Amino acid sequence: MPVTGAVDLTATEARVLRTLAAYGKDETAAREPNMSLRKYRAHAADLMSRLGATTRFQAALRAVERGRL
Repeated sequence: MPVTGAVDLTATEARVLRTLAAYGKDETAAREPNMSLRKYRAHAADLMSRLGATTRFQAALRAVERGRL
């Protein structure tokens, strides 16, 4: 069931969301916003939760649907 409503993002969260959609592996994706793998994964998990997504693909899809990507 899709979660409705706006999700406000910080600049860092927006960068993480873009890399979440663009890269397959966390190790590669964490290099783009220049953060540690642990911090990247924490941001990704938080974003997925806020978007009501269970997978990274679903998070990216919901972000596109809401005009965030």
